Amino acid sequence: MNDTLVGILLADMNDEPKIFKSWWYQLWVKFASFIINLGYKDASNIYKNANDEMLDNFKKEITPDGEINFFAVDPNIKGKGTGTLLLNELARQEKDKHIYLFTDSGSTYQFYLHRGFAKEAERDIEMEIDKKTVPLICYLFSKKL
Repeated sequence: MNDTLVGILLADMNDEPKIFKSWWYQLWVKFASFIINLGYKDASNIYKNANDEMLDNFKKEITPDGEINFFAVDPNIKGKGTGTLLLNELARQEKDKHIYLFTDSGSTYQFYLHRGFAKEAERDIEMEIDKKTVPLICYLFSKKL
């Protein structure tokens, strides 16, 4: 928008080549994971375990074609249709494929409900962050594009 990046959607689709294969990228991911685990290992494990459990159960019923890994829109332009535009472009490129994503009650998960995603599973968790207990609901959503 006006030569400014205002949104991004990254999806990992099965049977499609990975964009980032370099060892620099792999090193960066390992480094970022290490830093996150330094301060929040227990919390990130609780979150990851909840998501893994939901996905395992989901895959008993459906074999998804891909996952939305990262989806963000500049909050300063909320309501301008950028998120919907990004989802529509994914649907155009990946027509008839079944995708899923993870989100939680700390995010704007209602966005997905309003765009036809089904809430497949949810898990209540509590994480210890900075000596505070943070309750969250983890969600797994899916949609056939």
